[in-house]
Order: sequence, then C-alpha cells, then structure tokens
Amino acid sequence: MMNCLTLMEAGQSNRRRAEFAAIAKQHEAALMRTAKRMCGSDYDLAQDLVQDTFVAAYRAYLDDRFDGRHPGAWLTRILTNSYLYARRQNRSDSGLDGELIPNNDQTEGNWNSKIPSPEQSLLRGTFSEPIERALMSLPEAQRVCVLLADVEEIPYAEVAHTLGVPIGTVRSRLARARMQMLVVLRELQKQEMQS
Repeated sequence: MMNCLTLMEAGQSNRRRAEFAAIAKQHEAALMRTAKRMCGSDYDLAQDLVQDTFVAAYRAYLDDRFDGRHPGAWLTRILTNSYLYARRQNRSDSGLDGELIPNNDQTEGNWNSKIPSPEQSLLRGTFSEPIERALMSLPEAQRVCVLLADVEEIPYAEVAHTLGVPIGTVRSRLARARMQMLVVLRELQKQEMQS
C-alpha cells in the first residue's frame, strides 16, 4: 500500500514539474528581454534575475500559490520584484523615487514622423534601435513602469501594487517616460537627417 502511494505522489510530482517546465519555456524569452531592458548593460544581472524568477516561481507553483491564470504576468511580477530587491541590495538609493525629468510641453502631441510613436512600438513589443535607446535613456523608475505597463501590458493597478506606489504615480511616470522618449527619438531623428 505504501509503495503504491509513493508511486502516485512521484507521478503527480513529475506532472507538476512538466507543467511548470512548459510555462517556463513559453515565457523565458520574454522574461529575458524584460530583464535585459530593466538592467541596461548588466547582462549578468539580467540572467541572474530570470534564474531567480524561475526558482521563486517554481517553489510557489509547487506550493499551489499560483492559480494558473496569466502566467506571463505572474512571472513578470516575480521578475520585477526580484529586480527591485536586487537594486536595493546593491545600493542604498534604488533611484525609484528620484525622477527629475523636465516636462517639455512644446513636444506633446506633436509627433509627425514616419517612425512609430513610442506607445505604438512599445505596445507591439518590437523595438527598433532608436526605441531601445530611448527606453534605456529613461531613469530606472520610469523604464520599469514602461516595461510593465506598455510592454508587458500589466494593468496600472497591478503595476502600482508591484512597485509599491500609488496608481497616480504610475500614470505620472508613464507620462514623463513617454515624453522623454519622444524627445530622445526626435533628437535621434534630427541626427539621422543631418547625416
């Protein structure tokens, strides 16, 4: 009797491992892209974050702390929390509160280029080199908001909860980030036209 029960538990454990492996495989590339964008040039940190994300997610999955809905959002949230934790461990000021971007009202609503707007490119999830450069020019707090809300399409309320800030702060950071990206893209466009 005991042997049969052990075999059943082992079979169930193998099934759960296979289910999680399928989820991990499906979302690994997207998590790595997000991690690289969060970390900028620190590729090693990006890889570590994805690894830490899968370890934490696997433990949660085995403990039935994942309901099976929206695995991409669930993994991205774990990744974001891992990133924020790693940044806090590496320096006392994570930069998440300091965002001093000038608000240039002259550029707002004035996008008339053949290059897609930042919002259009981000929502498609495909980044050209200028979009990537504009994204990396953002302060960390804004870049994380853009990645979560615009790239991963996580609802603002969940982004706010993940970052531990009010939803108005998320909206504010997104507005500033989009404006800053627009300024950078216009500058890149001017440089390209002068070449």
